[in-house]
Amino acid sequence: MNRRKGVNQRNKAVAQKQKYLHKGRKIVFKVVLATMAGSALIYLWTGREHLFDAVNQRLEKTKILSVREVVVKNSCPQIQETVDAVLDTVIDSKIFRVNEKRISSALKVIPSLQGAQVKRGITGRVVVNLIARQPVALVQRNGKIELVDKSGFIFPVKSSAVYEVPLLTGCRAKSEDRDRIWAQDMKTVLDLIGYVKNRSDLFYRQISQIDLSENQRVVVSFQSSPVKFVLDRNDVTANLRYADKIRAMLTEGFWNPAVVNLSHKNLAFLKTDNN
Repeated sequence: MNRRKGVNQRNKAVAQKQKYLHKGRKIVFKVVLATMAGSALIYLWTGREHLFDAVNQRLEKTKILSVREVVVKNSCPQIQETVDAVLDTVIDSKIFRVNEKRISSALKVIPSLQGAQVKRGITGRVVVNLIARQPVALVQRNGKIELVDKSGFIFPVKSSAVYEVPLLTGCRAKSEDRDRIWAQDMKTVLDLIGYVKNRSDLFYRQISQIDLSENQRVVVSFQSSPVKFVLDRNDVTANLRYADKIRAMLTEGFWNPAVVNLSHKNLAFLKTDNN
């Protein structure tokens, strides 16, 4: 009985020892594995620049992922040469390094362009869709006629183009940016044009001049009539409602005053050439 008890105790001791050895091996294995993984990460982290440089150098020597074609849309002969020169400086030789925002921003050096939409494909084709500035008025500056868009940016006219937009006079340029019209002047112009366009395109096309020379007033002239309408800057849209009705009345009648002053609240002053 005592002999059997002694054998059982030795077996338990052997089993316990083997269990501890197995746990020890697992711990050592995990430590070694973690050390190897950490060393690999450190190596990759410290040598990542060299690794990327090596990959880039290999790609540069091959035609894989190269830019094979650049297509420019909505261009015109006057700016094509400048567009090509700009794209040559900002489009990389590899398609994955083509930066759409950088291209659009770089093309803004051309005054008539607002930017561009750029699409690139894995086939190596880059499509640059130019976005032209949309003029809302003509403006005279330094003895020449130029265009102005809704942001107030002034840019040159195209020699062969015809613009059905009114002439803007008396506007002020920003002191810090001579190529932009003062924001308050542009707000007045856009309020006026927005209301007229909503009424009818014909009404808009009949406006020949918008004069902002007076501080609190806007003088509007029409192609089909010699009558000038004076509006309050702070209430342009309300004044225009009356102006539209008065224009219709004057067109039906035989008497055309020289000036219709609507800048006074709920009143219209008509002035003839004689007084």
